[in-house]
Amino acid sequence: RCHADAIAVLGGDCIGEVYGAINGAFWLALLSWMTRYSKVFLLSQTIGPFHAWRIPWATRVLNRCRIYTRDQWTHDYLKNELRVTDVQRSCDLAFLELPDQEDCEDILVRYGLAHREYFTVVISSLYAHFADSYDQYLRRWADILQMLLNMKSLSDKKMVLLVHAHRLHLTNPCECTEPQVIAEVCETLGPEWMKRTVPVKDMILPSETRAILGSGEFTITGRMHASVSTFQRKVPAIVLSYSPKFRGVVGDELERNDLIIDNPDREFWKSGRIVGAVEEKVTYVLENRARICAELESRLPAIQDKARFQIEDMLRTLRNDQDDRE
Repeated sequence: RCHADAIAVLGGDCIGEVYGAINGAFWLALLSWMTRYSKVFLLSQTIGPFHAWRIPWATRVLNRCRIYTRDQWTHDYLKNELRVTDVQRSCDLAFLELPDQEDCEDILVRYGLAHREYFTVVISSLYAHFADSYDQYLRRWADILQMLLNMKSLSDKKMVLLVHAHRLHLTNPCECTEPQVIAEVCETLGPEWMKRTVPVKDMILPSETRAILGSGEFTITGRMHASVSTFQRKVPAIVLSYSPKFRGVVGDELERNDLIIDNPDREFWKSGRIVGAVEEKVTYVLENRARICAELESRLPAIQDKARFQIEDMLRTLRNDQDDRE
């Protein structure tokens, strides 16, 4: 039995079947148990889709929660498809500042980095969302990194390979971790390519991660929150998408569809077209960096206000519930 009066579940896109039907059923079962004993708030969420017999189950369980969505797609899906009533629009919590995020310059010194003298690459370990096999995934990333190091417009920049997630996914683990992926890609590159490459595989604080992402020229990432942290520091990020959450959070809310590279089919990585797509997008970012940064600075305050709303609304609801009990 759960003895908490209320539980806040921070988003995420785990409540759905993007990572498989078992993942979706796991979360529905967990939420079903939690809502039996506690008031449950789902904050900063991308939820769904669900399929087959999980659809009516999701409707029952999610109607017992108070939900704050981080994208319009989720809001419409919950309201129109699942008929969930207690749904509020919000934005991703990661657009808010972290404690002490402006006081992390030491992490740059530790890795020999200087402002705008490097670019950052975050390689996701979720290779099955991009390529047919792990080996194919490694080969394509090696091709991408070699292309980047060969670009004349980046010849004076270091390349940082940053681990963003150290642990395996709870309900859908891959056969690798991000430190392992970086280590194996570096082996593929060879010593001649490593002279300008800075692997960051240590466990560092979230604020230190954000300092690295926010001090570079730009970021290329297969992890969405690495892009959000980059955008939060008003720096461009090129996003390699594998689910609707990227279009929802980065495209619709932040209005940066121009920085998303979709994965339209399995041939995209197999054929190597991903390499040309990344090169084209990097060129676009370098040519338009000042404008993109200015637009991010203009857009972020409204995004952050929407993100704060869910915290304030949750606290207001809890206070009202306490007053009613008294």
